[in-house]
Amino acid sequence: MSKSMKNFIDPEDIIEGSIKQSGERKYGFGAEVFRLWAAKNDSDIDLTIKEEDLQETANELKDIRNLFWIILGHLNQYIPENRFDDLTLIDKLMMLKIYDFNLKV
Repeated sequence: MSKSMKNFIDPEDIIEGSIKQSGERKYGFGAEVFRLWAAKNDSDIDLTIKEEDLQETANELKDIRNLFWIILGHLNQYIPENRFDDLTLIDKLMMLKIYDFNLKV
């Protein structure tokens, strides 16, 4: 595919969608689906993009969002307990290092 020959799919059409001459909407998966598709593929080789791949990625993103929705719903009722008493000395040291790192960040 070549940009000068205009035989490529415009990323904007993938993200926002386009209207065919028949009036049917084509693509329009959104930026997040396009980003996830790009992250899943090896960028060292020439990539081919198919509508089926984008649809599969859209379904995967929907599954990820649903999973986080469920997790957040369960965390709403979570009451943290002090579990540091059961930690070994090495674990406590690692927790301290993580805490110091978070302060620096």
